[in-house]
Order: sequence, then structure tokens, then C-alpha cells
Amino acid sequence: MRVMILVMIAAVFSILAIKFSESSLSGGRLTASPSEVALG
Repeated sequence: MRVMILVMIAAVFSILAIKFSESSLSGGRLTASPSEVALG
């Protein structure tokens, strides 16, 4: 149970980190298309 909670928290933080890094690199755009996510 604790492991699942930790995994979910880690996923949320990773998503937030990706959004902040993308917004700082791409001039404020917060979303990426699935193809862009797949390409990295």
C-alpha cells in the first residue's frame, strides 16, 4: 500500500517537473502532444 502511494507521488512530481521544464524551454507552452512526449 505504501509503495503504491509513493509511486503515485513520484509520478505526480515527475509530471510537474516535465511541465515546468517544457514551459521554461518552449516559452510558456504547458502541453505537449502525445507524439512529442513519445519522442522525448
